Amino acid sequence: MTAVGAAIEALFNDPNIARPVVDRADATGTGTAVRDFARRPDQVLDSGAARVEPKTTILDGTVAQLGDPGPDDTAEIDGAVLMVPGRTGP
Repeated sequence: MTAVGAAIEALFNDPNIARPVVDRADATGTGTAVRDFARRPDQVLDSGAARVEPKTTILDGTVAQLGDPGPDDTAEIDGAVLMVPGRTGP
């Protein structure tokens, strides 16, 4: 393992930074236990006279643990089930 790989693995194994997540492909089965960084960016969208604050959670994980998440996958964090809306990357 390279030094960069070891550093990334240490970050994902740090209980102060990463959280346990249960990843379920196609929202079925018992799922796979992985560790992710959960980010909830504070974003306010202005639309005319209305202000909207969407409830968004962004999960950062490793490809080795998550593989290729699809639009029917779910992630469970602290009992809350989050749905993957679709691909956001290339």
